[in-house]
Amino acid sequence: MENRWIELTVVASVELSEIVIAHLSDIAPQGVSVEPVVIRDDSSMGYQLDMASPQSLRVWLPVTERNAVLIENLRERLGNLPIEISVRSIQEEDWKVSWREFFGPISIGRIAIVPSWVNFENEQNKIVIRIDPGQAFGTGHHETTRLCLDALSRYVISGQHVLDVGTGSGILSIAAVHLGASSVDAWDIDLAAVKIARANCVKNAVSQEVAVHEGNFKSTNRKYDLAIANISANTVGELVPLFASVAPKSDARLLLSGFLEKDAQQIEAAAFSVGFEKFERYVENDWALISASR
Repeated sequence: MENRWIELTVVASVELSEIVIAHLSDIAPQGVSVEPVVIRDDSSMGYQLDMASPQSLRVWLPVTERNAVLIENLRERLGNLPIEISVRSIQEEDWKVSWREFFGPISIGRIAIVPSWVNFENEQNKIVIRIDPGQAFGTGHHETTRLCLDALSRYVISGQHVLDVGTGSGILSIAAVHLGASSVDAWDIDLAAVKIARANCVKNAVSQEVAVHEGNFKSTNRKYDLAIANISANTVGELVPLFASVAPKSDARLLLSGFLEKDAQQIEAAAFSVGFEKFERYVENDWALISASR
């Protein structure tokens, strides 16, 4: 029997997006794809994002009776908001084809993210990461992923032990190793993402350095020099005390993203409450990353 999925799309203004994302995350904890309107231009990126226009928020769910009920409940909860909700059925093969249509190479600082099926001439001697995202988040095209990759380029020091929570496609773990980390523990609650991350680690010859774990990250005896999370404001805020306990060194650093700039202050407050006092904030198109150190 063919594996069928539901693609649920909500079109909402940027101002309403976080409210909608919170509701979508309740039924799709593996993550929400945020897709602003893209305008092609002559910049180095080849495009710019139109943040004044409504954006598409997408999740993918297996076809089950439970998920059908959850979607109807979602319609009721969001019924009073000025948004558009649509649902379509897709096959697993459709997903693979759609990624190949829209996912192209992208350069972020010293790193080039390249689809596994694309021939790429590395003329600028970049660190090349080959990614086949499948159904996992992390291609380098979303602002928060780019912010995270740029931050890793700034802050990873050779020999560090890194924690990556919400690894998705594994892109940040792979980048950390190529930038000098000696080991990475990567976590994701979604089994599909775990399988994809492991496959991408093999593709990039870092499977010995990166251990990919399924489930919610829990306290561990292992200690880390750097912890990174690209998830959501609420989840990152809840994880900060746990990160502080597993990254106790005076020079440990947290890299926190997955939220809008308007939520950055509450994340900084959470980190401050557990001993982090130095903050640097990076922003791209209203999305933010916080670097926190003691």
